[in-house]
Amino acid sequence: MISCGKWRLIKELSCTPTSKLYFAEKENTLEKAMVKIIDYQDIGQSKEEEIKEIANLSHPRLSSIIEYGLDTLITNECESTEVYLSIASDVVSGKKLIDLISLTGPFSEEMARYYFYQLCDAIGHLSQNGTKQYDLSYNNLFLDEEYNLIVGDPTGKVFEEYLWDIRHIGVTQAPEVYGSMSYSETSDNKKISLDSCHLFSAGVLLFTMVTGKYPFKNPDKNDSYYKYLILLKPELFWRKHLKEHSQGLQALSLEIKEFINLLLSFNPLERPSLDELKELEWYTGQVPTHDEIIQEIDKRISIVNPVIDQIGKDTPDIEDVSDIILSFLSRIELYEYEENLDKVRTCECYIPELKKFTQFFSTSDVETLYKTLLVFIQHFAIQASFSYEHYSLTFTPPRENREDERPAFHTVRILEVKDGLYCVEVINTGGPELIPREVYQILKEFFGGYVNATEPT
Repeated sequence: MISCGKWRLIKELSCTPTSKLYFAEKENTLEKAMVKIIDYQDIGQSKEEEIKEIANLSHPRLSSIIEYGLDTLITNECESTEVYLSIASDVVSGKKLIDLISLTGPFSEEMARYYFYQLCDAIGHLSQNGTKQYDLSYNNLFLDEEYNLIVGDPTGKVFEEYLWDIRHIGVTQAPEVYGSMSYSETSDNKKISLDSCHLFSAGVLLFTMVTGKYPFKNPDKNDSYYKYLILLKPELFWRKHLKEHSQGLQALSLEIKEFINLLLSFNPLERPSLDELKELEWYTGQVPTHDEIIQEIDKRISIVNPVIDQIGKDTPDIEDVSDIILSFLSRIELYEYEENLDKVRTCECYIPELKKFTQFFSTSDVETLYKTLLVFIQHFAIQASFSYEHYSLTFTPPRENREDERPAFHTVRILEVKDGLYCVEVINTGGPELIPREVYQILKEFFGGYVNATEPT
């Protein structure tokens, strides 16, 4: 077990060139947190003031910093001499808003308005405190146990970690952040940039909530959609979307289209302020109650992910899987494979606080589940990479019938819940965020009768 100061680092969740993020537990109180570890000398020292600024923020829609400080890492009772900056923040669930949209389809305008209000509450708090450090991208918006919106990782932008993830480049970033326009560095425009950049991101997310699609790929003149907004021809922007993605778009009101047009304006000076936005016609429309939101999401999930709906179904033939891994390996990867032949895979632990929309449970043994996974990628993957420590792999499905030409990367992990019970989870780890449904549903159906248990309570 690795520890850093008072925190036992239970499970590594992500890794970038600048940091590692862990699910952690405080040794004495058993308090849970997300703990980010950053090399202090190389990076952390120059960012302390920004960390202090964020540490003072507190809002129900924002994941907050619990504590931060300088510590050393201890691994198997051996303490390192290198000093790290550790930042402990609130635990957020693994239930991403974008996964819910992908799995269950776009929201009604009323349902989208409910979440847009919550997002604006968060943006308003950030604006009042003069900070722009929270990342409002698709992959940093989560739902808590009551299906309320939470903006996750509070320090992702501080350490520019979005630059290491292709999913964060473009799409939700305003043109002045993305680099497709410049603006003078006057004090007024700095203030405008804080608010308008966040509201641009909110406009992108609102479009996705009501259409289940991306509004564009990059906010620049070369983008086949966004160029019409730059040219001040929003009717052509919507006409192109309607022609290529007619489902759902025909039902959108004129009010929401005009609302989104303003938020996605190329010039930040033309976007409404938060106060102005709240006076617009679409914003003042009907909003569901919290109970209605819970009922709607529960209904959506029960349709897409029924409880133990596959007991008694056939299971795939997994007798001969010996050559499947070899068929995906390059010559260099083959050397790594041979070096790890004697390694025994272990199961990573299931952490209920991090449960996802894209997971199912099984009482079948872990070797059977892993062999089934190998047979699955033999049929449904064009490339794959493998962990030799754990029962997990990452694969790329074919791009047939998909408008986004970026390759998609999905990681599948088999986690041990308790003796005799396992969780199979699917995570989008690169490329388009809006395709988990087809991948998850195909994978789950392929496992057939091995999907034979429910989530523990």
